[in-house]
Amino acid sequence: MARAGLFIAGITGCLVLAASAAWAADNRSQTADPQQITSQVEQRLAAEGSVDMSRQIKVSTSDAGVVTLDGLADSSLAEQKAVRDAQETPGVTRVIDHLTIRE
Repeated sequence: MARAGLFIAGITGCLVLAASAAWAADNRSQTADPQQITSQVEQRLAAEGSVDMSRQIKVSTSDAGVVTLDGLADSSLAEQKAVRDAQETPGVTRVIDHLTIRE
């Protein structure tokens, strides 16, 4: 009986890993145009109301969907919100945080 339980657990683990791998591959294949991703991230940051996009944060996106945030954040909370907003944007595969907190 213990072997049957281990077998089922092993099968379940394999199915979870396979589903995760399929989701990741599907997500990568749906990576949007880098300019579109940059625009969407900028819109999310501007919608927060705490970021002056023209002066504080520069957003760039690679072909692989990697978003880089450069510039100044007013606080650590503003930095965290900016990173989270970028991470939650469709097509973003990774966020590189180069933000500096304004003193």
